[in-house]
Amino acid sequence: MQLAYTLTFVDYLEAQRVHASRSVRAKIFRFLNWWFFPVLGLVLVGVSLVLWREGSPLITVSLVLLYGLFLISYRYLLQERVRKVYRETRRGAGGTLLDLDDEHFFCEWLQFAKISVAWSAVKKFGESEKVLLIYVAPGLFFIVPKRALSPEQYGQLVYLLNRKINQAA
Repeated sequence: MQLAYTLTFVDYLEAQRVHASRSVRAKIFRFLNWWFFPVLGLVLVGVSLVLWREGSPLITVSLVLLYGLFLISYRYLLQERVRKVYRETRRGAGGTLLDLDDEHFFCEWLQFAKISVAWSAVKKFGESEKVLLIYVAPGLFFIVPKRALSPEQYGQLVYLLNRKINQAA
């Protein structure tokens, strides 16, 4: 089976989300960073407006307002950090070719590298609605966007992964 696709930032972000959601600690940090801190920031902006209307010192109002604005923008700052990592890990603007057979799978990043992986190296796979991750180590995985798969290819790939992972166990 051969798959050809171009990994986008949205695919990369979704893969990082799936990878990070493996532990309770990561889920707590995700909740804090993506939801709690921005909501707390909105509350602080509201508090700064109340402090300003009540005649509090300008320095107090300014500090509360700036901290609130920082917390509101925190999730965007995190997303920009992930975007920077995505740009730094991409080599070339070409696509990816994934070739799977019974003994190995080959991953070729057009323009610069080709890797052959024995099925015995594959430890597990994870997935979401948008991506499928093929793990060869706890923090090392290949990203396959589901948009690159037809329903038949998806079924074949999941069957192949389950079969090969169960054989290795």
